[in-house]
Amino acid sequence: MVEAQKHPKDGQSRDKSTIDLAAFKQALESGFILKKEDSEGKAALVTNEKLLALAENLAEQLKNTTSSRQKDDTVSQFRKFFNEVKGLKQSDPIKLPVDLRLLRARMGYAAGRGIISKEFSLVINACIDRLLSLKPHEPELKAQITGLCDFFESLYAYYHYYSKS
Repeated sequence: MVEAQKHPKDGQSRDKSTIDLAAFKQALESGFILKKEDSEGKAALVTNEKLLALAENLAEQLKNTTSSRQKDDTVSQFRKFFNEVKGLKQSDPIKLPVDLRLLRARMGYAAGRGIISKEFSLVINACIDRLLSLKPHEPELKAQITGLCDFFESLYAYYHYYSKS
């Protein structure tokens, strides 16, 4: 669904797109990191390419949505949450579920205040839900956190690009 809307800052018409969250969640089901075999048959962990490909589309859609207060998600807000996600790599795996739930709470607070869009919050909450579905002691969890960081870095870079366009 796309509808034109006047932007409050510059008065230019912009598309207000809704995020295709179902497609994103479907890609997210396989995880941020996938196990693949190289040509010699050795298993390797690689970032989910489908999610990285979706990052550009999501970033463009997020840039074209506005929060309930008609305020665009700002690059600095993206950067703030990107830094928090990167900090998860340093988290103790036992404490990680608490850190993820705190991140979700901060996202909800920012969305509630209109600082970020609800759509941005929904995308990040889907990522958090995927990670919370894993057990804290699973060895795969740290790799999935790294994959989340890769995805979020890609999302942030594309968002920054579309913010300047």
